[in-house]
Amino acid sequence: MNEEISFRARRLPKVSDTYRILIVEDEIEVSRLIGMALESRGYKFKPALDGAQALEVFSGFDPHMVLLDLTMPGISGQEVYDAIRSMSDVPVMVVSALVGDRDIPLPEGVAGQMSKPFSPPNLVRRVQAVLEETYGT
Repeated sequence: MNEEISFRARRLPKVSDTYRILIVEDEIEVSRLIGMALESRGYKFKPALDGAQALEVFSGFDPHMVLLDLTMPGISGQEVYDAIRSMSDVPVMVVSALVGDRDIPLPEGVAGQMSKPFSPPNLVRRVQAVLEETYGT
């Protein structure tokens, strides 16, 4: 059990004064809206407009959390999730119009979900709850 906790801890970024969040969203306006809401609460963020860019940004940004849309051009949200999971245990929250669609299953193990359209304050509250649960702050 202690080995598992230790292993997971190594696959999470260190807690810092400012949490970093990767926004994977192909709709620029939605990405901006999320970014503004996160920034207003003191979070740092980087956007990615497609799956390939998300994986590139993920490696250099070392985010504490990922907000992931499921439907994107190119690499799918599921493929992005699988790639992130192979590298890290950071929490991933699905933010998608497809949340709740029975034909589109959520990736197993997501930290949360929010359907579009959403309220930015509600999204930020969910992000805060996931970060607190994951990092204990």
